[in-house]
Amino acid sequence: YVGNETIFLTGNLWVEAGATLTFNNVILKMDVNYDGQFNISVNGTFNMYDSMITNINGVNKYHLQYYSGSSGIVESSNISYAGWSQTYSGFRLSSSDVYVYNSSFDNGYIGIRSGDATIINNTITNMEMYGLMLAFNPVVEDNRIINTSNAGIRLGGFTGTISNTSLDGCRYGIYSGASNP
Repeated sequence: YVGNETIFLTGNLWVEAGATLTFNNVILKMDVNYDGQFNISVNGTFNMYDSMITNINGVNKYHLQYYSGSSGIVESSNISYAGWSQTYSGFRLSSSDVYVYNSSFDNGYIGIRSGDATIINNTITNMEMYGLMLAFNPVVEDNRIINTSNAGIRLGGFTGTISNTSLDGCRYGIYSGASNP
């Protein structure tokens, strides 16, 4: 557990299988000098409450991924300046046991890339590619996507539902490839 701290991280953050890391009112500043120099990898449980992850310089990006079998809650938090490609998209959820509520994502590559996670009441702004990139069967409700250079939502192999989600200032609204919405 880490609470009420500002952390400057020059290195990778790993949450190993079986381990739990909880941030409560934490600001984590990634000290990356080039895209992907340092990243956050979650194989265990990583919870964030009222916290922020960003980079120091506002230019170079890191990647945060919850891998299959991991878990976590991201609530009332901010993720900014994450991701630089579709592979290293920024905030990638490869686990169905991750819940993202009342949070904000800004100035990254893809706001949230997810297969089966729960994504409710978030604001995603100023993404280089997509606000949401979705596959499989996620729960997506009450989100706001503002200013993406490509589609607000990109679907691929998607069978889930999207409800009460608004798109504003996106080059395209929804792009569906190989999906059955």
